Amino acid sequence: MRGWLVASFLVFLVGCIPVHCGEPYIRYGNSCCLDEDKSGVCDVDEVETIELQRAAPAKEVYLCPDGTLSEDFDCGEVIAPSWVTLIPVKDNIGLIDEAIFNIMVANSAPGRATFEIESGDENWRLLTNPVMYPIRLYVKGGLENSLRLILQPDKSKLERKKSYDVPIYVTNADTKEKITVYAIIYIT
Repeated sequence: MRGWLVASFLVFLVGCIPVHCGEPYIRYGNSCCLDEDKSGVCDVDEVETIELQRAAPAKEVYLCPDGTLSEDFDCGEVIAPSWVTLIPVKDNIGLIDEAIFNIMVANSAPGRATFEIESGDENWRLLTNPVMYPIRLYVKGGLENSLRLILQPDKSKLERKKSYDVPIYVTNADTKEKITVYAIIYIT
């Protein structure tokens, strides 16, 4: 009985001891959590701001009466250029990991367009799930479509604690319009 009372008293006493956290940690309830940016919020609870990266539209393309396309002079109907948005899903990775991005492509021209997507950096392998090669995205006129892209690093050529700007080329297979967006990836 006496042992139980002593144990209860010790539990009560330990529960009353204040928690002290050393830099860069802050107090969170009865424990400590990391706050490297000194915002007063635990880093695991902070919401990351995602910056959408939207490529600038290409030059106007003209559809000439003879069916040819021209960027140099006005010979007919303007085909509005497409646009591409790259949205990071997972862009902080380790060397044995993979980065994930959603890519959204809009087709502002009439009719269906085929867009081919490829990496502009040989140190990053571009994949999709399910696997398709070459990577193609079909978009109906006046609409947009999206695809999840996976970027795998070449572990032998990349370094830890470094940021990489990986160019992603999106080419309209019909007009040859090429838009470049950059996947910004940090390897931890």
